[in-house]
Amino acid sequence: MTKFIFYFIIIIITNFVKSQQITNYYINSNTNYNGNGTITNPFKSLCQVNSILNESIIPIIINIEYGIYNSTNCTFFLNNINNISIISYNNNNNNNNNNNNNNNNNNNNNNNNNNNNNNNNNNNNIKNYQNTIIENINLIFYNSNIIINNLIFNFKNETMLIINSNIIFNNCILSLDAFDSAFFFYRIWDSNFKFINQSKFINKNNWELNIQGSQLTVQDSQFETVLILGGKGGNYINFDNSTFIDCYFGITNNSLVFINNSEIIYNNNNHFNTFSTFSISYSNLTISNTIITSSSSKFGSSQIIYGDTLNPITISLYNVTISNFIRSSLFSFSMGIIKFEKVKFIGCTSSDFFYLSGWNNLYLDLNYINVVTNDYNHFFNLKNTNNNYLPINISNFKTSCSAIGTFSKFISTTMTSSSSSSSSSSSSSSSSSSSSPNEKSTNLLVSSSSSSSSSSNYYPIQINIRDSSLDCPGSMEFINTNVFFENVDIKASFENFLISSENSNLVLNSTSYITSNLKNDGFLFTLKSASTLFINNSKFENSSSSFLKSTDSHLKIEKTEFLQSYLNSKDFFHISKSSLNISNMFVNNFNTPDSSLIHLSKSNLSISNSKISNSLFGKRPVFFSQDSNGFIDYLIITNCFSQIEFFSFSSNPKSYLFNFFISNSIITDNKGVGMNQSPFIVVSDVRLKINSCNFIRNLFLPLMNSTKSFITIQDVLYQNNSGSFHFSNNDYRINVTNFILKDNQIPLSFVFVMINLLYDALFDNIIISNNYLNQFFFYLSGEPQLFGNGISNLTFTNNIILNANDKFPFNFDVSIDDDDDLPISLFIFNETLFRFSFSIFSNNTFNSGLITSFNSGISFSFCTINENLFSKFPNLLYSNSSRITFQDCNVCSNFAKNQLNSFSPSLIESSGLMNVTCSALFINDCQFSNNSFPLSKGGIVYYYNNKSSSFSSKYVSITNSNFSSNIANIGAVFYFSGEIGYKGFNNFGYKIVDNEFYDNNGKTSGGVIYNQDQDFLTPDHLYSNNLFVNNFCKFGLNDISNEPSYIDFKFDTVGYSDESLNFEFYVFDILGEKATQVFGTFNTSIVSIYDQSNQSFVTSLIYSGIGSFRNTFYSKGYTQFYITINIDGKPLISDIPVLGCLSFKHYIGDSMKCTYCPVGSTVVYNDNGNESCVECDSSRLICQDQTFEALEGFYLINENPNDVLECALDFCLKNNTCQANQRNIKDLCYYCSYEQPLSQYTNSAKIGIQCCSKFEPFLLIPIFIIFIIFGLLLSLLKYSMFSNGNRLGPLIIFIQINSVVFFSYRISLLPLFRLSIDMFDGYCYFYNLNYLNKVIISYCSILVVAIIGYSDITINLVKATQWLQFYIKKKINPINDSNAIVIPKFIKSILNRNLKTNGFYKLNSYWSLFQVLFIPLLFNSISLLVSKEVDGNHFLALDFTIYYLNDNYLQIALFTLAIIIIVIISLFLIILFINPIINNIRNHFIYSSSEKSSKPNQPYKNRIILKFIQFHQMILRLNYKNQFRWLELLVLLKTTIFISLSLSMIFNYKSYLLCIISIEILYQSFNFILSQTKKTKKLSRNYQNSLIDLFQLIILIIANSSFFSPLDSKTKELLFMIIKYLKF
Repeated sequence: MTKFIFYFIIIIITNFVKSQQITNYYINSNTNYNGNGTITNPFKSLCQVNSILNESIIPIIINIEYGIYNSTNCTFFLNNINNISIISYNNNNNNNNNNNNNNNNNNNNNNNNNNNNNNNNNNNNIKNYQNTIIENINLIFYNSNIIINNLIFNFKNETMLIINSNIIFNNCILSLDAFDSAFFFYRIWDSNFKFINQSKFINKNNWELNIQGSQLTVQDSQFETVLILGGKGGNYINFDNSTFIDCYFGITNNSLVFINNSEIIYNNNNHFNTFSTFSISYSNLTISNTIITSSSSKFGSSQIIYGDTLNPITISLYNVTISNFIRSSLFSFSMGIIKFEKVKFIGCTSSDFFYLSGWNNLYLDLNYINVVTNDYNHFFNLKNTNNNYLPINISNFKTSCSAIGTFSKFISTTMTSSSSSSSSSSSSSSSSSSSSPNEKSTNLLVSSSSSSSSSSNYYPIQINIRDSSLDCPGSMEFINTNVFFENVDIKASFENFLISSENSNLVLNSTSYITSNLKNDGFLFTLKSASTLFINNSKFENSSSSFLKSTDSHLKIEKTEFLQSYLNSKDFFHISKSSLNISNMFVNNFNTPDSSLIHLSKSNLSISNSKISNSLFGKRPVFFSQDSNGFIDYLIITNCFSQIEFFSFSSNPKSYLFNFFISNSIITDNKGVGMNQSPFIVVSDVRLKINSCNFIRNLFLPLMNSTKSFITIQDVLYQNNSGSFHFSNNDYRINVTNFILKDNQIPLSFVFVMINLLYDALFDNIIISNNYLNQFFFYLSGEPQLFGNGISNLTFTNNIILNANDKFPFNFDVSIDDDDDLPISLFIFNETLFRFSFSIFSNNTFNSGLITSFNSGISFSFCTINENLFSKFPNLLYSNSSRITFQDCNVCSNFAKNQLNSFSPSLIESSGLMNVTCSALFINDCQFSNNSFPLSKGGIVYYYNNKSSSFSSKYVSITNSNFSSNIANIGAVFYFSGEIGYKGFNNFGYKIVDNEFYDNNGKTSGGVIYNQDQDFLTPDHLYSNNLFVNNFCKFGLNDISNEPSYIDFKFDTVGYSDESLNFEFYVFDILGEKATQVFGTFNTSIVSIYDQSNQSFVTSLIYSGIGSFRNTFYSKGYTQFYITINIDGKPLISDIPVLGCLSFKHYIGDSMKCTYCPVGSTVVYNDNGNESCVECDSSRLICQDQTFEALEGFYLINENPNDVLECALDFCLKNNTCQANQRNIKDLCYYCSYEQPLSQYTNSAKIGIQCCSKFEPFLLIPIFIIFIIFGLLLSLLKYSMFSNGNRLGPLIIFIQINSVVFFSYRISLLPLFRLSIDMFDGYCYFYNLNYLNKVIISYCSILVVAIIGYSDITINLVKATQWLQFYIKKKINPINDSNAIVIPKFIKSILNRNLKTNGFYKLNSYWSLFQVLFIPLLFNSISLLVSKEVDGNHFLALDFTIYYLNDNYLQIALFTLAIIIIVIISLFLIILFINPIINNIRNHFIYSSSEKSSKPNQPYKNRIILKFIQFHQMILRLNYKNQFRWLELLVLLKTTIFISLSLSMIFNYKSYLLCIISIEILYQSFNFILSQTKKTKKLSRNYQNSLIDLFQLIILIIANSSFFSPLDSKTKELLFMIIKYLKF
C-alpha cells in the first residue's frame, strides 16, 4: 500500500511539472522577418508573435531585445491568452530570462521584477537604446492575462483597448504624441488594469483613458496629461504612491476611487483646462496622504473637485495638501456627503473656494483644515434652493493671514428659486467667474447675500464651526441661517462688519475674538430682521472694533469676556428696537476716548452676574439709554474711569417714562475723571430704581444726577466713597429706603441735594455711620405737593464731620443769593417743609453744624440726639425765618469740643446746641440733659431777633420739658439776645411754662437763662411757672447771671527755649476783679499756636486767684504758646510768648535743645525754618551773641549774614544805618524818601546817585541855557581848542574824565561837562524824575550841543555885528595902521582859522568835537547796560527804582539805543585807526577816482570812503611818531575803561580806585617809555596831555590815600572841587 501511494504521488508531480512548462519567444530588431522566435533565430516584431499565439493556458514569455521597434500598421491582439508576459532583455548580458521559470504564472511578475533589476537604471533613457522601445502599435487585449515588464510604448494615433482582461504594466512607459485637435480614447472595459513599479503615462497632447466596469490600480507610477473617465458599470480605481501631472478624473456610475500617498501636479498645460480635476457623479472618492498642487500662473475656470448636481456622491479627503491653484472655484458640490480632514490649502487664488448649491441633501464635514496664504473672494459660496442642506460641520479649521490679501467672503449663502438655480448649478463657474480673483471687494469671512426679497419660504441652513482658529478672515454675513460656533478663535480686521445676520440664529459658544475695524465705522456683529444671537463662554480680547449693532433682533450673551479692547468712535453695543440679555459678562481693560459700551434706543436691556473692571471711558456714557427699559442685576463695576457719566438714562418727555432697575450690584473703586469728576448715573424723565446695591470707594461728583424723574433707592450701601451721592433738580419724587452710608474715609462733597422737588422726598431706615463727612450732606428746596418730606428711622452715629470752608456750595440754586448769610451745616433746608421722626443722632463729631433752615418748617418728633461732639457754630441747629418744632425728643450728653486748637474769641460768643434767629421755636415734652457747651452763649438755645426781619410768626414756646445738668459759659439753657422785648419788637411772643430746670451750670453767669433785654423775661414770671432746682453759676444769680472770667500773666511774662522757668498769673472775673475764691491745683495744657498737635500738661497751683506753674518750653524762634487752665471744667486761656534760645545759643530741631555757636559765628534761620550757626565775614560783619550787624560801608540784606553787600561811597554807616544827614533808606541806603504834601514814600529822583535836598524845577532853564552857550563856544573854538599850545580842549576832556571817575561824589557843576542836568549838589527838579528820564534829557542835550557845535552859527552871529564886519573887511591885516581896531591876538587867530574852514582844519574841528562829545555819549550809553542784583532782583545800577530789562518798553528802547551807539562808535574808531585797511582803500579809490576825474559824478560810496580817508590823513598829522599814531585810539580806550569801571564798581569803591590808579600808571608808563610824541618847538598837544595825565594821577592817589578816606563826604567833595578847578 505504501508503495502504491508513493508511485501515485510521483505521477501527479510529473504531470504537474509538464503542465507548468513555459513557452519563450524572442524578438530582436536586428534580424529579418524569417525568424522562428527562438533565441538564436528571433522574430523581428511583436506582430509576428501575435500571428502564432492561440488560446493557451501554458505560460508564455515574449522576450524583446533592447532596441527600437517601429510597429506601424501593427495591431498586437491577444484573445483568450491566459498567462503571457512581455519583457525586455539585453542579448549581451548573460542573464537569461529563462531563469525566471521557477514559479507559476502568478509569481512571474514578481520574479521578473526581481531578476531584471540590472535594467532598471536604463529605463529612463529612451535615446541611448538601452531599453526596449515599441512605436506606433495598436494594443487590443481581450479575455487575457498579460504582464508587460520594462517596455516603452510610443503612441501617435494608435489605440489601446482592454476588455475583460487582467493587465499589468510593470516599470513601463506609455508615451503619446498625438495631434493637438484629437482626443484618443484608450478603453479599459470590464478589466483589471495595474500600472505599477515606476511606470509612466506620458501624454504630449490629449489622451483619454476610458474605464468601464473595471479595476484600475496605479502604484509607484506616474501619469502625465491623462483624462481618466469612468464609464458604465462602476469602477474601482486605486492610486497609490504615484504622481499625476496635468491629469483629470471623471468618476461616474457608482465608482470607487482611492488615491493614497500620491502627488497630483498641474503645470502650464491647456489640454484639459476646461475639465475639473475630479468630476464625480454617483460615486465615491477618497484621497489620502496626497499633495495636489499647481505650478501654473494661468487662471482656470474648472474646479479641483466638481460634484454632480443630480446624483449623490461621497467624497473624503484625508491628509491632503492643495496648493498654488488659480481657479474660479476649487470645489463645487450640490448633493452628497463631503468630508475633508487634515486638508491644507497653500497659496491658492479663487473666487469661490467651495461652491455649494443645495439641490438635494448635501452634507459637508470639514475637520482639521489649514488655510495658509490664500486669496479668495468667497471661501464657501452657498446657494439655498430647496432647503435640502444637511448640517455643514466645520471643525479644527485654521486660517492664517495672507501676504497677498485677506478673504473677501468665506461663506456666501444665496437664496434662489429652483428654476434659477438649475442653470447656475450646471456649471459652478457661472456664478463665480463674474469677478476675477484679483478683484478685492469687502473683506468678509462668512457672507450671506440674498437675491430674494424674503427668506420666509426657506428653512434655515445649519452651519456648525467648532474647534477652529481663524486669522485674518474678514467679515461674516448670515441670512436665514442657523449658525453654531464652538471653541473658535478669530483674529480679524474688517471694514463694515465681521459677522452680519439677517433673519438668522447665531450661537457662539466658547469662542474668542481679536478684531480691528479698518474704517472705524463697522461692527463685529451686525444683526437685523428678527435675528437672534447667543454668545456663551466666549472671549473678545485685544480688539479695536465695535462689537455689536442690532436692529429688530434678540441678543443673549452669557459667560463672555471682553479683554483689552480699544475703541475709537463707534459704540461697542449699539442696540435699536432690540432686546439684549447679558449674563456672566466680564469686561476688563476696555479703553475708548469717545464711545459708549452699550447704547440703547427703544430697546430692552437685561444685565446680570457681570463685571466691568480696569477700563477707561471717554466722552460718551458707558451705558447710554434712550427711550429704553433696562434691568441690571448682580453687576460689578470696579476700577474704571470715565470722563463723563457711566449710566445715562433718558426718555422723550412727550412719551411715557421708561423704567430702569439696578439691583444687587457692586460699584467699587471707580472714578469720574472729567472736569468736575463726572457723575456715575445721569437720569432724565425716567423711573429709576436702585435696589440692594453697594457703592464702595468710588469718586463721582455726584454719583447720581437726576432731572424730572421718579427715583427709588432701596437697600443701598454707600461706603468709603468720595465726591457726592445724589443731585436732584426738578424731580417728581424721591424715595429712599434702607440706605447705608458708612466707613467713608474721604469726606464727601454732599450726599443728597434736591432742588425744586415737585412732589416729595421720603426717607426711611437710613443709616449714616462711621464716616468722614464734609459739612455739606443734605440739601432740600421746594415745597412738597403731596405727602410732604421727611426722614424716619434715621440712624446717624459715629461720624466725623469736617469743615472744608464756610461758603455756601450750591450756587446753582437760583433761590439762594450770594449775599445770603447762611451758616453751612450738614442738613440745609430752603423754603421747604421737612420732618425728622424716630431718628437717632449719636456719638458724632461735628466740625460744622447739623441743620440749617431758611424760610422752612423743620420738625423733630420722637428723636434722640445724644453724645455728639460739636466744635463749630451752629452746632445742632441754625434757623432763620423758620418754624422749628421739637416734640417728644431726648437731647442729652452733647458737648462742645474742648480743645485748644478750636479756641477763638468768636467761639466764646457762639451759640450752644441751637441758634434760632427770627424764627418760631416750639419745644414740648422733651428732655435736654447733660449737654455741655462751656464756651458758648445758651447751652440749649441761643435766640436772636431782628425787628427788621420780614418773618411774622416769631414765637418761643417751651412747655412740659426737662432741662438738667446742662453747661454753658453764659446761660446754661437759654440765651436771648437782640431786639426781643415787647418794646423792641411787639410781634415777638413767648411761652415758657411747666418746665423743670435741674443742676444746670452757667460757667460764668446765667445758670439757666441769660437775657440781654430785661423787658423780655422777668424772673417772677419764670419762677412762678417753672421749677428751678440747684442751678449754679460762678457770678451773679444762679439762674440769671452775667459774669465772664479770664487769666493774665504778671509783668508781660516771656519764656526762653530749653530753660525751666516759673510763671505766675492772676485769675480775673469778667468784670476785671481778681477771683480770690479760686483755690487748689488745676490741670494746665500748653500748646504752640504753630503746632497744635503737640500738647503738654503741667499742674498749676492757685491760691486766692494767684497761680503759678513751672515749665520748659521748646521753640526754635519766637513762638506764642496757648496756656489753658481748666477751672471747674471751664478752660481759661491766655498766652505766653517764647523768644527762642538764650543769647549765644541756637535751636536744634531733632533734640529740641539749645546749644552754643562757635566763636565768630551767629544763629540764622535756614530756608526750611531751622536754626543753624553761620560763620561771619569779619571784613563785612560783626557777630555777637545772636545778633549781627554790618560794618560801615556794608549793608545786611534781610538780616541774612550770608547776604552782606557793599554800599556806594559813604552811603552806609554801621548796622544798616544810612547817613544821618541824608534821605537814603532801604537796601544799601540806595533809595530816597521825600516828604510830599500828601504822603511820604520812596521816590526815584536823584542827583547822580545821591538823594536830593530840594526840588527846584526852574533850574532846568539855566541848565539848558548853559548847554546852548557851551554849544556856541564849541562852534567857535572847535578849530583850535586841540591845537598845539591850546589848553582848552585837554582841560575840557580832563574835567569830563573826572566827572566820570568821581561820579559818586557830590561835586557841583562837574556833571555839566558830561552834559548831565545834575548841576548843583542836593538840587533836583521833580520827585519822580528817574534815571531813564534823565538819560533821555542827556541824549537830547548831546544832540543839541552837537548840532550847534558842528555848525558855524557862532561865526555867523559875530559877522552879524556891524563893528565886527567893519573890522573883518578893512582892518584885519594892517596892524601898524593907527586907525585899526586893536583886538586880542587869540581872537584874531580864531577868526582867521574859522574863515578858512576847509580841508584839514574842518576835519580837525569835527574830530575835536567828537572828542568832547565822546565821554557824555559813552557814559550815558554804558550806564544803561549796568545792573545790580539785590535779594534776587536785578535793578539798574544807577536807579534801584527801575528793574533791569523788565517789560518797560522805554528802558528796552534806550537799552537798544545804547548798544547801537556803542557799536557805531567802536566801528568808527577801529576803521579809522587801522592803517593797512585805510591805505588799501586809499590806493584803490584815490587813484581810480583820479583816473576818472573827468566824470562829473562819483558814486556815493566813494564819497563816504573818501571822508574816512581824509579823517585818516588828519590822524597822520597828529603829533605822534609814525609808528605810534594809533595811540590816539588808546587814549579813547582808556577813557572808555574809566567810564565802564566808574559805573560797574559803584558798590566797590576801594577796589575801583585801585583799578583806576593802576590803569593810569600803566598808561603813563607806556606813554613815557615809547616817547611817541615828536619833538617840536611849541608845547605840543600830546605834551599837554601828558602833564594833564600826571595831574590826574596825583588826584587819584590823593583820593585813595589814608588821609583822604576818613574825611566826611562834604569835606571830600569840597577838596575835590578846589583841586579840580585850580587846574584852570
